[in-house]
Amino acid sequence: IALFRCMNTVILTNIITPFTHTLGDGPRDLLPTINAVLFAEMLVTPALRLMDLYGNFRKHVLAPRARTQELMNLNFTGTIYNLGERYTDFTKVMFLVVYYSSMNPSSFFFGSAILLIQYYSDKVCLMRIWARAPLLGTKLSEVCRRYVFSTAILIMAIVSSRAWAQFPFDNICDHTNPSGGYAGNYHVILADGSGKQKI
Repeated sequence: IALFRCMNTVILTNIITPFTHTLGDGPRDLLPTINAVLFAEMLVTPALRLMDLYGNFRKHVLAPRARTQELMNLNFTGTIYNLGERYTDFTKVMFLVVYYSSMNPSSFFFGSAILLIQYYSDKVCLMRIWARAPLLGTKLSEVCRRYVFSTAILIMAIVSSRAWAQFPFDNICDHTNPSGGYAGNYHVILADGSGKQKI
């Protein structure tokens, strides 16, 4: 499920965005879309988790209508959660941040805010909303620390080296005429203050 979420959030967003809309400011360009995904992860996801709509429905609608005390008590047991799903959310945010960090360095600040908000919202949910989970070992955290972090750093190195070495997003060269020349008009101001029009 972690691979599926990372593919949908990170890679698929990059694939479906046209190349010329990578660094634009429009609402359908890549960077505003990534910022919208990060903003939604920061506010919407923890808010929905804290509202616990299904748990409140069970407590306020189903519990008073239960026929026996035992059935009513089952509606107050808390919402069932999965620790693997929480790690999946964590790795999705981490991969999203490191994949687009070379084009959008502010994603590191978004990512740290997201993880901080997720930490405190999960802490509240764990203490007040969620049902008691079975005791688990440390295998999941060891796998995450050993393999997921290393993979994230490797992906960040590969994507950042491509973006910085080639910087294919400036579109200053005319791709229809590969023999040379620039596309459009550019006004160049030299260090001595004189300006020159380049066509």
